[in-house]
Amino acid sequence: MRIPHSIIGENLNSVSNSVSHTLRKEAIFLALCCVAFLAMFWAEIRDLVIYWEKEPDFSHGFAIPFISGIILWANRERLAKVPNVGYRFGLVLLIVSILLVFLGHFSGTNSFKRLGLIGGLVGGVGFVLGTQFLKAAPFPFVFLLFSIPPPLWHLAKFRLKLQQLVTDLTARVLYNFGDNALAQGNVLIVGDATFGVTEACSGIRSLMAIVTTAALLAYLLRAGMVKGVLLVALAIPITIAVNVLRLLIIAWAWVHWDIEALASGWPHEVLGLVCFVLSLGLLFGCYRVIDWVAPNKQEQGA
Repeated sequence: MRIPHSIIGENLNSVSNSVSHTLRKEAIFLALCCVAFLAMFWAEIRDLVIYWEKEPDFSHGFAIPFISGIILWANRERLAKVPNVGYRFGLVLLIVSILLVFLGHFSGTNSFKRLGLIGGLVGGVGFVLGTQFLKAAPFPFVFLLFSIPPPLWHLAKFRLKLQQLVTDLTARVLYNFGDNALAQGNVLIVGDATFGVTEACSGIRSLMAIVTTAALLAYLLRAGMVKGVLLVALAIPITIAVNVLRLLIIAWAWVHWDIEALASGWPHEVLGLVCFVLSLGLLFGCYRVIDWVAPNKQEQGA
């Protein structure tokens, strides 16, 4: 028995219209959810962007949401196949995040509001797209935490400690190489020259950027949890060591070669950029060593 082509065409058109109608409904629903999220957390988003703009140590925060979005987009075909199940975790996290934002407003604590913003985003995604979606792509959402600065008093205390540590290490190295060097707080004295290690020279800007890059590198190289945590931890001494090297170059050039240009202006910025690239190279080298010492099972089998 032959089925008329007209009937087949009508059925195909019916299915096509049904699918198109469903997709339109889902697109409208997602758009409304995005508008609701922006309306609910707009103040927190605005304050966080203003902080990134005013605080150079966290200017890398602008790139983090885009990187997370690119990772999700690159995995869109795999994520499209994830079943939309499990919404309770997302709903609970969304409610807790809203309460955390209110607590931040009433207590004047920006950290609560910023954590509530990230939690609200994750909770909203889990509520709309399902908990399985979060389990299928956890890194882009965890990576957003690197855009959140720590509490101001913690940051100021850590910055001061870092200034003193870098100054002291630089003085010790110069002294061991025969220079009459002394560290007094964040002031480096080398012979008759005195260098003030300012907040900008503490290395915290490079530290935040390198630690964030280490986490991204661990994800891109599929390093795994243990290797990833170790790589992020190694980013801290690498950044400190390279920043000490930068101060050594500045002090040595000033004292021995009477070159003062490296202490300020564009030569100082170029030297900082070179040291940042060196930190990235050392970070990747550390990963290669870690991977050589403890290779993945799949690589061993291959």
